[in-house]
Amino acid sequence: MTQVTPIKSNLAFLCIAMKKKEAFENNMNMVDVVVRYVILMVFMILGVLLQIKLFWIIGVYFFLTGILGWDPVYELLGINTKKRKI
Repeated sequence: MTQVTPIKSNLAFLCIAMKKKEAFENNMNMVDVVVRYVILMVFMILGVLLQIKLFWIIGVYFFLTGILGWDPVYELLGINTKKRKI
């Protein structure tokens, strides 16, 4: 018998949730995307000035989520700020 760890449980939940709907469906509205780009710029500038690679990694995360309009953390928590079309 295999033991289910919390990480495996969360990944299984994410896989099941993604099967039910379109993969990488946008879950952020335009305000979220703009805020992520502002945060991206702050982290990248601080990363260059202070030479801290962790800030660059965080900046890349905000860049990717902003450009895709999809955040995996939002997906795991069930958050969707994008308005649904009626």
